[in-house]
Amino acid sequence: MNSLKPWLPLITIVGLGSAIACYFMSDHYLRFTEEVQLASGELIVVDRKFKTEALGEIGGPGGWDAKFNSMVIIRPLRDGNPPIWQSEIGLIPILFDQDTGTKEWFVVTTFYMCDAWRKIGKPKLPYAEFRLRNGQWQQVDLSPQHIGRPANILTRISNKAELAYHTINTKIERMSVQGMSPEYAKIVAESSFCKN
Repeated sequence: MNSLKPWLPLITIVGLGSAIACYFMSDHYLRFTEEVQLASGELIVVDRKFKTEALGEIGGPGGWDAKFNSMVIIRPLRDGNPPIWQSEIGLIPILFDQDTGTKEWFVVTTFYMCDAWRKIGKPKLPYAEFRLRNGQWQQVDLSPQHIGRPANILTRISNKAELAYHTINTKIERMSVQGMSPEYAKIVAESSFCKN
């Protein structure tokens, strides 16, 4: 055992370095819940899960993309709740509600990386809308009445350390930080995101 003593600091450094490298090169999993205020005034709670991929940026801070994410209502539990919504192409929910006219549930999504924009058909605005029809989420054209609506789903997410539970107030605080792109705070009428 004494013969390992001089090598112990080196073994420790190599081990820590390997663990850190594996963390940044591998997938990362993220889960939290958040309160969501619907247009009707009702407050619901959704569970969100992510499988994220770290993106390196030479000389920059890097970032991440969602390889998978999902959202489902966990409170209140009732028969009329929609099934889980999920994406494997990098779409991020920004608006979740129930249409007051048709009573259809809908999710408006955006993205962090332009690859997702290409996969949804390169829409003029950086959003894809999904409506629950016949028990399935179906992509539809963005409804014009959503333009100008503020996000009710958290889009400014840290994949390193996220709160386990977001209240309406913690989301307002997070989403009102200066420098955040307006496309993530509300459904905008014009955008310069991903033009080619």
